[in-house]
Amino acid sequence: MNATCLAVDSDPQGSLTISLGFDPDTLGGHTLYEGMVLPPEHPQHRALEPLPVTLTGLALVPANLDLAAAELDLKQYQREFAPRRALAPLQAAYDWILIDCPPTLGILAINALTAADAVLIPVGTNYLSLRGLQLLLRSIKMTQAQMNPQLQILGIVGTMLEVRQSRVFELGLLRIISGV
Repeated sequence: MNATCLAVDSDPQGSLTISLGFDPDTLGGHTLYEGMVLPPEHPQHRALEPLPVTLTGLALVPANLDLAAAELDLKQYQREFAPRRALAPLQAAYDWILIDCPPTLGILAINALTAADAVLIPVGTNYLSLRGLQLLLRSIKMTQAQMNPQLQILGIVGTMLEVRQSRVFELGLLRIISGV
């Protein structure tokens, strides 16, 4: 039996959606926004309907710029749990659900952390990225304490590594991890 994976784009820029061959500007009505943000009684609410991707075993819940309004539009009680509620009916159909997050620590990232079982953190190997990592690790701890105690950190993956700077990155990463 082949493993199946659902990729969920929770970044309004739609980079994952574009990377998988879709034009986010043509997907209005079929994105994470309609299934997660709009309440079921809203006329434009739709249950999430993943799109098949050309890669075998992969489907996509796309995103587009409409999702940028999520922070303002998510007014419901326990809004941090919105993606968990929207994705719940799909869980049994997939072996893995991967949520691609925006590069910010707003409500969309907190929503993803609340819905996730685990987090894998890609981080640029430069000083500013390490500073951002400190904030992300703090947000993960708060999410674990308040909304999702089962959330685990799978690991931290360095990206855009320059060999000359690798030791500096390692030392900075160790200092951040030991201080959190």
